[in-house]
Amino acid sequence: MISKALVRQIEDHSARLAQEVLAAIRNDSRTQSYHHLTEAHVRGAVEGLFQNLEHWLSSRTDFAVERHYQKIGHQRFLEGVPLSEVIYAFSLVRATLIRFLRGSVVGDTADLHVEYELALSISEFNEKSIYYVSREYEDARKAGVQSSQRPEATVKEFVPRQPKEAWDPAEEWNAHISRGGDIGEMGG
Repeated sequence: MISKALVRQIEDHSARLAQEVLAAIRNDSRTQSYHHLTEAHVRGAVEGLFQNLEHWLSSRTDFAVERHYQKIGHQRFLEGVPLSEVIYAFSLVRATLIRFLRGSVVGDTADLHVEYELALSISEFNEKSIYYVSREYEDARKAGVQSSQRPEATVKEFVPRQPKEAWDPAEEWNAHISRGGDIGEMGG
């Protein structure tokens, strides 16, 4: 069980944490392709993740995660950001969250257990999001390679994979979610 109090601390500090991630992305040579994206675009995506972290982490199905990160993977492919840089940007987001947790928890063993559980949930979420981003990025790249062989064709428009099960987001979270299954934005 994750600590809602710790998650709320992250959500409450979302602007500052997003700024830290943005600075890390802008200053790291391993994310150079992100430098051509607008600051508002990157900050908004990361801040959206932090503001909606409880919803992302409490998801009992992968549908919203899969759908959202397929879009991100496709978008990063079209923006020309190499997949290695996308993955590294995700690791910067995770590292920022873990660093924040370490500074937020002081106390007894029970508090450390709560921090550990949240860090584990964040890591698992990060791994899922990287998988879905990478899978869609590869699909978009394959479509682009096929398209380049026919000069009149262009890279296919994003069409998400169909979920394996029917899913009603309102039933699952009792939260407002867009028709596309999105819960805010996520960096990466």
